[in-house]
Amino acid sequence: MHQMKQPEILSRFCSEFTGLLDHNLPGAEAHERLAPSNRSELLKLGKNGPAPQLSGVLILMYARREQINLVFIQRSIYKGIHSGQVSFPGGKADPQDRDLAQTALRETFEEVGVHPDSIDFI
Repeated sequence: MHQMKQPEILSRFCSEFTGLLDHNLPGAEAHERLAPSNRSELLKLGKNGPAPQLSGVLILMYARREQINLVFIQRSIYKGIHSGQVSFPGGKADPQDRDLAQTALRETFEEVGVHPDSIDFI
């Protein structure tokens, strides 16, 4: 990816975040704790629905005035389950995507116009 000088606050965050990835993350346990109380009912209903689609999202951060900011989008209003939701940029994988990282980069460019070459992955 494109390398440019990051603001100090973003460099510190990237270093600390990368260090966290060396440890076991709470994943499933945290997901269970934060899930809605009716999750088991929703899962039962979902078994009769369409299969989930492979997709990728990007947590896009940038520094401004010595603060780290995140980019969110609001999905279009339509008759679907994700209508109007606030989310990270991203979406469904296309067959030509090399991997989910490329999916996230492509979708981010399509949705917010940030070119993949200007993004550094951590």
